[in-house]
Amino acid sequence: MKLHELLRAAGVEAAPPEQDPDIAGVTDDSREVRPGWLFVAVQGTQVDGVRFAPAAIQAGAAAVLASRPSAADSPVPWIVAADSRRAVGALAHAFAGWPSRSMTVAGITGTNGKTTTAWLVESIFRAMGRKTALLGTLSYRVGDEEFPADNTSASARENARLFALMRERGVDAAAMEVSSHAIDQHRIEGIRFRAATLTNITQDHLDYHGTMAAYVETKYRFFSETIARTGGAVAAFNLDDRHGRAFSERYAAEQVGYSLRGPARARGRDVDAGLNGIRMTIDLDGRPVRIESRLIGRFNVENLLAAAATAHAMDIEAEAIAQGLAAARGVPGRFERVDEGQDFLVAVDYAHTPDALERALDNAREVAPGRLICVFGCGGDRDPIKRPLMGRAAGQRADFSILTNDNPRTEDPRAIARMAEEGLREAAPSADRFEVILDRREAIRRAIAQARAGDFVLIAGKGHEDYQIVGREKRHFDDREQAREALRERGFRASSAPKPVA
Repeated sequence: MKLHELLRAAGVEAAPPEQDPDIAGVTDDSREVRPGWLFVAVQGTQVDGVRFAPAAIQAGAAAVLASRPSAADSPVPWIVAADSRRAVGALAHAFAGWPSRSMTVAGITGTNGKTTTAWLVESIFRAMGRKTALLGTLSYRVGDEEFPADNTSASARENARLFALMRERGVDAAAMEVSSHAIDQHRIEGIRFRAATLTNITQDHLDYHGTMAAYVETKYRFFSETIARTGGAVAAFNLDDRHGRAFSERYAAEQVGYSLRGPARARGRDVDAGLNGIRMTIDLDGRPVRIESRLIGRFNVENLLAAAATAHAMDIEAEAIAQGLAAARGVPGRFERVDEGQDFLVAVDYAHTPDALERALDNAREVAPGRLICVFGCGGDRDPIKRPLMGRAAGQRADFSILTNDNPRTEDPRAIARMAEEGLREAAPSADRFEVILDRREAIRRAIAQARAGDFVLIAGKGHEDYQIVGREKRHFDDREQAREALRERGFRASSAPKPVA
């Protein structure tokens, strides 16, 4: 493909190049440039990609696209575009032949519930007999092949390659988590969505966005910019969330509102949620659909409703929605039970925001007749404002809390814990309501050692993660493995039938 043809196909507005080389690939990473490729110099949050243009040219780049002119004469065509970060996605997808346009793609954004909702939507696609892909926090799954996910949403160039691979493998339907970082950094540029869903918005990522207002506005851009530009997509908004209601009022295009509390195109009612699963009725534009799911926890009621609304926005038949939701198994690390025949409950959950921790603890409280014991920590090099809020959530809702490490990264674990402890002491001033054990392995053992019949041990924060980041080192650590070992140390074994919770 000629350079001018690629620029035109991607809709990049720039002066026509004097030279018009053939382009053999597109990347914004100078380390992977090959002869004949277009290097897109992106202005990053810390480094300007223009710095790497000489290395890209030396590696054989046929042209460079940047947001500003070259400081010196360039031996290859140097294209100036208004926003190189936005351009890289469009260029990469255009070069790949716009692979997402041959698929039905659902995008899920929100603070909590993205992973489970996307998981459920993919299950609905499978119930329809579609060849599916699932892109998100857990992994990037194309058919039955999985690739590790470094981020909830891949980079723009990685997305283009993933979608090209999906097309090659015959995928015709995909569910995709969309993070606020991906929206802000234009990582989803070039993807055509058929549906776009907001689960909810609560405090998170303020270390990146700065303010809650900026975070909320970034989420709205998924609908007002990305979806509006592609055309044909239908939005789904959670009307029980105040930001969802505000988005619904602002958004002028077609939408499906969903609610458990009031009138909506997707209305959930008659909910029965317990240890054996969830049963509910969802009215889709007035048509009642009976839903049965093996998922547990009241927050999964919202996720089931969000998935049904997303599917309804794509005109999927009610029977396929019910079948897909019934077939879906629990998401790894999301209120995932660890059973070794014990007479109390142990669950691992990814809850790492104040709202998510509150929800997880509330759901645990509903199903456990005994004490609620919570193990939690806060991530380092992340929003410090939420740490005392996490402590307060645990102190208010758990009978006993153990504050420990999460992923401390480059921060002092003791300093992180002190901030969370402020909220704990405020909510649970009694010294016998919590303790601090920074060694996460020991914290999990301590919690399980003191659990008695009917109790619930919630291990929060890391969920599906099988690692712990200490400094810059990524060490193997899995909360589920640690919980299972602790249970076995107490003499429990899965071979024995689980004892009933009193």
